[in-house]
Amino acid sequence: ILNITAPKQQALENTQPPSPTPTPSGCSVFDTDGNYTVKWTYTKPEGGPNPVGFRVQEATRSQEIFFDDADEELVAGENSRWTGSDQWNTSVNPETGSPAYFIPDAAEQNESLTMLAGVEVPPGGATLSFTTTQETELDFDFAHVDLSTDNVNYVNVASFTGSFVGTRFIDISPYAGQTIKVRFRMQSDQLVPAPGWWVEDIRVSSDDFQRVVDAGANSTSAEINGRFNGTYFYRIAGLFNNPIPGEPIVTGPYSNVRCVTVTGNATPSPTASPTPTATVSPTVTPTPTATVSPTPTPTASPTPSATVSPTPTPSPTASASPAQLLNLSTRLRVQTGDHVGIGGLIITGNDPKRVVFRALGPSMRVNGAPIQGHLQDPMIELYDENGQFITANDDWRDLQGPEIQSSGFAPGDDRESVILRTVMPGRYTAIVRGKGNTSGIGLVEVYDRDGGNTKMANLSTRGFVQTDDNVMIGGFIAGSQSANTKVVVRAIGPSLQGKVPNPLDDPMLELRNANGGLIRSNDNWKDSQRTEIENTGLAPTHDAESALVETLAPGNYTGIVRGKLDTIGIALVEIYNVP
Repeated sequence: ILNITAPKQQALENTQPPSPTPTPSGCSVFDTDGNYTVKWTYTKPEGGPNPVGFRVQEATRSQEIFFDDADEELVAGENSRWTGSDQWNTSVNPETGSPAYFIPDAAEQNESLTMLAGVEVPPGGATLSFTTTQETELDFDFAHVDLSTDNVNYVNVASFTGSFVGTRFIDISPYAGQTIKVRFRMQSDQLVPAPGWWVEDIRVSSDDFQRVVDAGANSTSAEINGRFNGTYFYRIAGLFNNPIPGEPIVTGPYSNVRCVTVTGNATPSPTASPTPTATVSPTVTPTPTATVSPTPTPTASPTPSATVSPTPTPSPTASASPAQLLNLSTRLRVQTGDHVGIGGLIITGNDPKRVVFRALGPSMRVNGAPIQGHLQDPMIELYDENGQFITANDDWRDLQGPEIQSSGFAPGDDRESVILRTVMPGRYTAIVRGKGNTSGIGLVEVYDRDGGNTKMANLSTRGFVQTDDNVMIGGFIAGSQSANTKVVVRAIGPSLQGKVPNPLDDPMLELRNANGGLIRSNDNWKDSQRTEIENTGLAPTHDAESALVETLAPGNYTGIVRGKLDTIGIALVEIYNVP
């Protein structure tokens, strides 16, 4: 049972049952500084295990669309919500002690349990989750989850084998705006039967819950700090030792949901680039790109021998179509307040695009050793061009773990953050900050996941430029096609005056290749290439800012931004794809 206490507010009286999780109709707790306390009480079920801790999860949106706790008895595959083969029945889940839909792992079967009434997936997407105990023959027998939009043709969206205890999460956002039916299916060969598959607490929800903190077994509260204006939802789950040796801690059923509205702590502006979208001419028609495997290796120093360019080498195709920007990876020192890391992205075209946003810290290496002073626990938030919050992530395994793992974009450390999202053409901003207002050297990355008729026309990062290893280093990949890409690279500082505190007075810019060799450098943009820069429509608005134009072969490149005479301040590094 969950309560929230804000400063100068009384604890919220709980009137909601602990299960199933309800959706709050509104928040009656308000806070003015973004610092408050989440409290909970736990009652152990008779005969149940003792928790070894508690997990606090936070969301900025919460809507439960469908919930079935499996309490209604399933007889020979039938009840009021489901229909299936007579192998499916109700049985007590041996790990939770609660009723569950169950099918034994018998020989030579392919038996389904199908939802009777469809569920409408909202435009913003949703997640399918269920609590499960699975004991099936490893690599030969499988528990499948299938979806259908017409009740005739089913698509397999997830398959599991072997042993598992806990909650499965499946992103069903690709079905946004459609009505779906869910089908659970057990498939087995003719040998080695096993206990089977238990399924309960089946939920379709539109939310973005992420882990905030794990508390100890005797804890009854957690402090939440540094939240900006908006509404935040919370839920709690017990953590239990896994009955399967060597497997991770098990998360128990979640509590009721409570929320708090912060009204007096405005967020820093998430506008990463001051350049209007009208200045970008989206006349290039790219062809589909090859999949990029992101294993960026940032360098320790922005000297000519170093590069922050990601290591994947895109495979060129036989087409001579113009290349395009596929990735931006910017290394910078992430601090707090206006000195967080901010990555901007402009997508042009007509079709949706699958994009990956990552925030790295612990896995950053130089010569195999962690970078000194790296960001210990990065968090990432995504906003649209109006500054409206879209989604966030703390630890990449929390929400989209299986999808991220299979995509090839999984970071090397569980504390790092990833958002895998399909977005429409427009302007987007990713804000990277340290958990608990911590600081350190981090990497903010944006990847084009699918190529196609929509492209990333501009990539930019705003951050605090310091000296030595704390200058801003932006690595990018120029296309996977055989033709060259024309880019404008800019370093912006003085024109940010009045928009951010302490802008960099006089930025300097270097463009280097994958071997660290200098391609071109610039101090003040009018000193060289003035006419060519002006013809692109991307000339900086201040003479002390830097810009350069270059036509690049497909490959990895690095832009280094530092302050003239080792000055420091907030700056933008920008890369534009131009015709």
